[in-house]
Amino acid sequence: MKVVNDPTKVRWFLVLIIFYFSLAIGLAGYAFFLNQKRSIKQERWRGLDAILSLKIKQITDWRDERKTDGAAIVDNPFIAPLIQQFLQSPNTTRSRKDILDWMKSLQRPQQNQGYESVVLLDSKMTVRLSVPQGKTLLAPFLKKGALEVAQKKKVTLSDFYRDESSNSIRLNLFVPIITQKGSNTLTVGVVLLEINPNQFLYPLIQTWPTPSDTSETLLVRREGKDILFLNELRHRKNTALVLHLPIEHSRILAAMAARGESGLVEGLDYRGVPVLGAIGKIPDSPWFLVAKVDQQEIYAPIRMQAYMTAVLAGTLVMMVAFGVGFLWRGYHLEEHRLFVKEIKKLNEDLTRRASELERANKELETFSYSVSHDLRSPLIGIKGLSHMVVEKNSSHLDDKALQLLSLIEKKSKSMLQLIDDLMSFFGFQHQEVKASPIDMAEIVGTVFDELKTVMPVEGLKVDVEPLCSSCGDRAMIHQVFHNLLSNAIKFTRPKENGMIEIGCKTGDSENIFYVKDNGIGFDMQHAAKLFNVFQRLHPADKFEGTGIGLATVQRIVERHGGRVWAEGRINKGATFYFTLPRRENC
Repeated sequence: MKVVNDPTKVRWFLVLIIFYFSLAIGLAGYAFFLNQKRSIKQERWRGLDAILSLKIKQITDWRDERKTDGAAIVDNPFIAPLIQQFLQSPNTTRSRKDILDWMKSLQRPQQNQGYESVVLLDSKMTVRLSVPQGKTLLAPFLKKGALEVAQKKKVTLSDFYRDESSNSIRLNLFVPIITQKGSNTLTVGVVLLEINPNQFLYPLIQTWPTPSDTSETLLVRREGKDILFLNELRHRKNTALVLHLPIEHSRILAAMAARGESGLVEGLDYRGVPVLGAIGKIPDSPWFLVAKVDQQEIYAPIRMQAYMTAVLAGTLVMMVAFGVGFLWRGYHLEEHRLFVKEIKKLNEDLTRRASELERANKELETFSYSVSHDLRSPLIGIKGLSHMVVEKNSSHLDDKALQLLSLIEKKSKSMLQLIDDLMSFFGFQHQEVKASPIDMAEIVGTVFDELKTVMPVEGLKVDVEPLCSSCGDRAMIHQVFHNLLSNAIKFTRPKENGMIEIGCKTGDSENIFYVKDNGIGFDMQHAAKLFNVFQRLHPADKFEGTGIGLATVQRIVERHGGRVWAEGRINKGATFYFTLPRRENC
């Protein structure tokens, strides 16, 4: 009692209360700041990884299309004899005109992916014809490249180089002209198609899908002990095929890429500025791709959050001080009124912010559906028109034109499917979860009925174990099984004796469902990427899909409070697990 009645000791006791409360609030605020910073970093890394994967695919497709152009020339049965006839009798006006007309058609000036010039070389690597006319000499390294192509008889896409005559950056597609002489093949010449990367490749690399002041994509290659930048940079001009940096630099992202590192990294860019990035290699090429964004831009939003957190922490400390003051003053009524007023102000601010957030979410949803509609309409038109052209004019089109029209229709169909999957993915984020008891066996049966058209007629065994009833949204869980079973059917199709097993394990408060197959499987070191948007572990030309199905599965299950994970081995199959609340928890 003596301690309580001592004013000095009571005062110091209250000061200690304020100190410890302030320390606890400060530590909590700092922990919240670090958690927000980590979350923002992970979110931006996922975005960078998706952009990198998309651009690597686009560049790979572009390279493949160039090689397809070359293969079409090699496989054309009329070109080689015509060129051979011209080279043997160059004064024949008819053959010369036919070859020039054919070379002009290869330029495709109306297309962004056309060729700047076309040059015909004979077996001695002498220029015989060129479009546009006037090119009579080639740089020694181009002659050397053409000679190697003639010897190997293989279509080859060159690396970037600077054309000294025009001081511009170019690439070349070398196409051997091969004829049959008895049982042997003979290279009578080489067609050189010059590519201007500014028409399509550089814009493809340098565009960024979202607004950003610092984001950019870098294309680099290793050159001795240095890394060479192949495209123009956002923050430094005239750098393509000029800027070199040492490959030994441990923190420069481009150097990491050239040393063979890949994935999500944190380091410096060519300016020495701290950045977050994703790095990867372009398949079948000496090129490496880096997608990066300045850390200063990434953490700009969190600075405001840190400020608000500091303000909130300061407010809480003041509230504690007021509370202690109330104890010291006997909870004076006037101080209590000010305290209630402050709380009311905070609540109103929180209510206003919640309203603004709800409005922003609705605007984002409206924007997403608007973009979907605006994208779908022209794609449907492109797909329909290409199909109509093939259907009504197939007899008047050559194989190349039919192939390109078929490719347009196929790509349009893939893009439409991608838009539908994306909208479904975002739709499940906002759709209300209407939980009710679910007969899981009935849902699996319905899904299999829907997938009969894509299931093999024979060679696939399906084993459905007794399934536990659970609690969830019927439509959403139907989509989960549809996506998982579609994947299982797709990846067991190459197997002669495919097997799919669906089962359930009962836990304390949840049911664990699994879909198991003996298909091509996957490497477990990539398991963490399976549920990312646009993430594909297998080539798109062998296995169809948009890379969104598993991300949708994860989003739905997490909205039900569950978990998703996968196990697999290459060529040994895969098992996908997800959890749902038990029926009695509805």
